[in-house]
Amino acid sequence: MKIVAYHRVSTVRQGTSGLGLEAQTKAIKDFAHTRKSKVIGSFTEVESGKNNKRPELVKALHLAKVTGATLLIAKLDRLSRNAIF
Repeated sequence: MKIVAYHRVSTVRQGTSGLGLEAQTKAIKDFAHTRKSKVIGSFTEVESGKNNKRPELVKALHLAKVTGATLLIAKLDRLSRNAIF
């Protein structure tokens, strides 16, 4: 199985300090390892969960679509705060 990873942190400080990103990266790597899968792309966004404009998510979705990969997000709340999104 091919995986495209998407990580999101809410603040620049979280993004530069690694807070949250390390845990998300570990969760995705662990999942890929247990499934004997390969991460073919990884995208990181520093953006509030209330903002729906996500260029890195668009890129991740596109790569997943054109390669037949699965988009993997470590935790659902990293995708959005808005259930409709």
